[in-house]
Amino acid sequence: MSGEHWYNTAGESCHTQPTKKGAKNPTRATTITDAKKLGLLPSVSSILKQAANPALDRWKANQIIKACYFCPPIGEEDIDTYARHILEMADKERDEAAELGTAIHAALEAVLLDPLASYDPSLAQYVQPARRKITELGIDVMGREIRTVSELGYAGTTDVAFTHGTFCGILDFKSTKTTPEEPVLVKQGHAAQIAAYHVAYWSKSPQINNNTKGYNVYISTTEPGRIDVVEYDAATLRREFAYFMHCFGIWKHRYGYDPRCAFGKVAGEEEAAYLPGA
Repeated sequence: MSGEHWYNTAGESCHTQPTKKGAKNPTRATTITDAKKLGLLPSVSSILKQAANPALDRWKANQIIKACYFCPPIGEEDIDTYARHILEMADKERDEAAELGTAIHAALEAVLLDPLASYDPSLAQYVQPARRKITELGIDVMGREIRTVSELGYAGTTDVAFTHGTFCGILDFKSTKTTPEEPVLVKQGHAAQIAAYHVAYWSKSPQINNNTKGYNVYISTTEPGRIDVVEYDAATLRREFAYFMHCFGIWKHRYGYDPRCAFGKVAGEEEAAYLPGA
């Protein structure tokens, strides 16, 4: 459970903890033991990882297969050394994509705060089209890079909270690879993230009202300039929030921890009380 994102009830990140005096590193990743002791909240993304993701699993398997194909064992290389080498190669593409995505997010966040902000010029091919698309949506940005906290026992960081006429919602950026002439692939969990952030930021309760909408803005890293917007209505977000809460139920069962206790809630209350329509 180490390496996951954690927050306290004030929304402050608690992803690491100080190590003991004399340790090699000043900090270490927060663990579930730390979370129980300190009353920390898991992130939205950590909770959604409890659900099986066949598409992601296939992609990971294909990366390993490709790494094995292009890099057979060398000489008398033992299986443990070879496996470590292959896994490092298989993770390389994922890590490079994550680094580019992080850089795009940071640059886009900067220009949303200040249109004249400076950033790596190589990122302009991704950032400027995304900024124009947001303008075209006609939304009023109420907050950026927001730490959201829910007394249901979770927290997380989302890109944009907005209003649009009588509607309110959450917008999240996603960098992704696309194929020319083919629609963007909406990945499992993306809509559920928006639903969870919406409840934490706007609703303060499990209710998702009819004046709710959400957006994923997909920024293509393989077709620079391509921006795809996927909109979610209130009915979709209600279904996705129910899915999120089922994942949360699995998370709590798996780790034997109900984060609602951080707010003085009674651990073990019926999950159905927090599901839409209950």
